[in-house]
Amino acid sequence: LIFLLCVPLLFVFLHSHFIKPLGKLNYAHNQIKLGNQHYRITEPANTIEMQETFDSFNTMADNIVNLKIENLEKELAKQRIELRNIQLQIRPHFLLNTFNLICILVKKKRTEEVLDLVMYLSDYFRYLFRSKNDMELFSKELQLIKQYLRVAAIRYPRRFEVIYDIEPETEFVPVPPMLIHTFVENIIRHALKEDELTHITITSQYEYENKMVVFRIIDDGKGMTEEEIEKIKKLYFSANYTGQKHVGLHNTYMRVKHFYGEQANIEVISKRGVGTCFTIYIPYNLEDDYEIIDS
Repeated sequence: LIFLLCVPLLFVFLHSHFIKPLGKLNYAHNQIKLGNQHYRITEPANTIEMQETFDSFNTMADNIVNLKIENLEKELAKQRIELRNIQLQIRPHFLLNTFNLICILVKKKRTEEVLDLVMYLSDYFRYLFRSKNDMELFSKELQLIKQYLRVAAIRYPRRFEVIYDIEPETEFVPVPPMLIHTFVENIIRHALKEDELTHITITSQYEYENKMVVFRIIDDGKGMTEEEIEKIKKLYFSANYTGQKHVGLHNTYMRVKHFYGEQANIEVISKRGVGTCFTIYIPYNLEDDYEIIDS
C-alpha cells in the first residue's frame, strides 16, 4: 500500500526533475537545428546536474555563433587580402614604364632584351592568374624573381649584382604568390645606390630543429633610419594598417600571418648607408613531404 502511494509522488519527482528539463533541452536543440542560433535556455533547472547541462548547452550555442562569425571574418579578410594583392601587383605605372622601355629597346634594335621583357610580362601575368590556388611552390616564384632581376638590369645597367643561396629542399615549399618578389622589387625601387654597385643576396634555408623555413632578402644599398624601421614595424607589420603607402609590405605581412598562423613572422634590420635585411619565418615540416614521397 505504501509503495502504491509513492508511485504518484515518484512520477511527479521524475517529471519535475528529469522529464521536463530534458524536454526543454530537446526543444532548445531543435531551435538550433531550425536556424535560431540565438536561442538559449533561460529558465533555471531544479537540480544542479540539469543546471550544468543547461549551462553547457548555452555555452555550446555561444561557441557555434562565435565560430561562424570568426570563420566569416576570416573569409572576408582573406578576400580583402587577395583583392589588395591583385590591385598591388597590376600597377599602371609599372606597365607603362615597361612598355616605354620596350619601345626604346625596339628603336635601338636590342632584340634579345625586348624578348626578355616580353617573356617576363607573360610569365608575370601567367603566374598571377593561371591558378586558383592560394599557394605556389617557391621554385616557381624564384624563377620569376630571376626574370625580374634580368629585366631590372636592362633599366639599371651595372647598378646591382645578385647572389642566390638557395637550399634545394626549400624550393618545394608552398608560398603565397609574390611573397619574396615584393621585397626584391622594393630593393630595385628604393635601395639602389646612385654611384655605387649594390649587392643583393636571396637566401633560403630549412631549420630542422625548429621546423622553420627561413627566407632572407639582403642588400647593401641605401638602408633605412631607425625611425623608418619603427614605422615599418608599427604600421605596415600590423593588422590595423589602412593606409595607401607601402601596401606591399603590409599585404605580405598579412598573408604570412593568414596562411601560416602566429608562428610565422617577418623581421627587418637596417642601417642608413649600410643596407637592409628582411627575414621571413614560415613554420613548415619538410619531413611530412618526405613521408609522402616515401609512401
